[in-house]
Amino acid sequence: MFKKIFKKKKQKRTLDTIGKEEYNFDFQLEKDIYQNLCCIRIKKKVIKKLEQKNLKIYTYSEWKQYIYNKYKNYNEAQLLEFSKYLNQRIRNVKPFREVWDLFVTVIMTFVFVEGGKALIGKLESFKSNDDIIIKYLIALIFIVITIFWVIRQVIIPKLDNDIEEHLYKDYKEIIDGMINKEEV
Repeated sequence: MFKKIFKKKKQKRTLDTIGKEEYNFDFQLEKDIYQNLCCIRIKKKVIKKLEQKNLKIYTYSEWKQYIYNKYKNYNEAQLLEFSKYLNQRIRNVKPFREVWDLFVTVIMTFVFVEGGKALIGKLESFKSNDDIIIKYLIALIFIVITIFWVIRQVIIPKLDNDIEEHLYKDYKEIIDGMINKEEV
């Protein structure tokens, strides 16, 4: 009975935990290495972490060698399983993108329609004032800044999602090459 009370809850198995436990694939670390390799925006503290672990990689051939060295002791069956794992990760990225594309379309339509209505409403209210140009410019600047903010908030997750898919595909290509006994 006491075992049931004090027994730790089982951790939920996710693709991230499976990757770490079964294949030594720490998604966040691998993504950081890949972003640095591809010269994609990366925080300074992440760069320092990569430098400390001696994982700051600059060329594709260095990255390929890093992966080869990491998985060279895996047998063919383990590499096949890892390849299937990466394939599942690729599949999981696509539904997010499809939903996000739909969401982006709705948000952008809303922003432009409501932004246009607000701008027209402001212009109509300015007709009776002497300083129409100044108020018009202030309203225009506010709307443009809002539109750019919304676009930025919408595009960045899409870019991150693309990076994930490319990481998985490139990683899978290297692992599949190891399965087929291609030279590094």
